[in-house]
Amino acid sequence: MNRIFIYALAVAAARKDVEVHGYILLSDHFHIVLTDVLGRMGEFTALFDWILTKCVQELRGWKGRIFDGHGVRETTVLDAAATLRELAYTLTNGVRHGLVDSSSKYPGACSSVADIDGAPIVGRRPRVFFKEGGKMPETCELRLKMPRTVLEAHDEGHARHLLEVQVERCEKRARRAVKAAGRTFMGAAKLLRQSPFARVRQGSVSSPLPRWAGSRARVETARERRSQFLERYAKCRSRWLEGERAVVWPAGTDLMRRRHGVTCEAP
Repeated sequence: MNRIFIYALAVAAARKDVEVHGYILLSDHFHIVLTDVLGRMGEFTALFDWILTKCVQELRGWKGRIFDGHGVRETTVLDAAATLRELAYTLTNGVRHGLVDSSSKYPGACSSVADIDGAPIVGRRPRVFFKEGGKMPETCELRLKMPRTVLEAHDEGHARHLLEVQVERCEKRARRAVKAAGRTFMGAAKLLRQSPFARVRQGSVSSPLPRWAGSRARVETARERRSQFLERYAKCRSRWLEGERAVVWPAGTDLMRRRHGVTCEAP
């Protein structure tokens, strides 16, 4: 699964111009922190999900969908402080769920602070689904980058220090929570003995994530911009349905652009 996940992420990010900052794969869900540079999130998600789904179906012998059908749970991060929090949350998710007492011990696909602007992570084509010598590349490099929002507020060295501090705090908080609950960490050895064929029960998914993360002022601004987008989108759609094709749709219009080739404003 680690190989499938990293390959899917590397290929989708490279082909759709998405910058990846951090990730973790757990048994029933995953987290990815990324920047959608050119407004191609829909294309990225479609390609990533396709690779992951096809490979997992063949690997596990499953039929039908492997996701819960509720779509991507996505939070838009609006400032440097929130970005560091979300990135640290992702990198330490294995500790937060009581799996290992340190992120460095997690045996699943999980990036670290050291991976950001470090050596590329090589995604290797899975041995399932894809044909040898086919169109999909044998390898694809994934280069993690420090988020742009963070570098706009801090120099690179300070940004890395702040992230390391956030990660340490998250791990300490998680260890205190596990101890307070009278539990112990599962540990990597026991975690690896879990059945790879077990599936999450229907209805056991977590509640929806917040649409935005950031300061109150930035969230209010984002909410207003979304309201304006929806209003403009509705007007464009009404004109388009009436037969008018020379309509310039607002930036952020995705499905209409991909399916019907409509003209959109630049991001």
